[in-house]
Amino acid sequence: MIQISEIIKNKEHQKIFEITSELGKKMDIPVYLVGGYIRDAFLNKERVDIDIMGGNNVFEFSKALSKDLNVNTTVNFEKFQTSR
Repeated sequence: MIQISEIIKNKEHQKIFEITSELGKKMDIPVYLVGGYIRDAFLNKERVDIDIMGGNNVFEFSKALSKDLNVNTTVNFEKFQTSR
């Protein structure tokens, strides 16, 4: 039987996952890989969009993550408590 962690492995995105995980630990924020990325992994489709859910402090976490990933801009959606 194959493990879920083997299904979602993607060498292209591994560094992003590692940075995200470490930041979550540092900020004491649980982070989860969710959405279409998981679906596409199970369907063996190309995964280009990564959805990450932070357990709390969404905007603080997304700002810190964008800095760690060298992304210059984030867009916050207050109504939905999400960032892009």
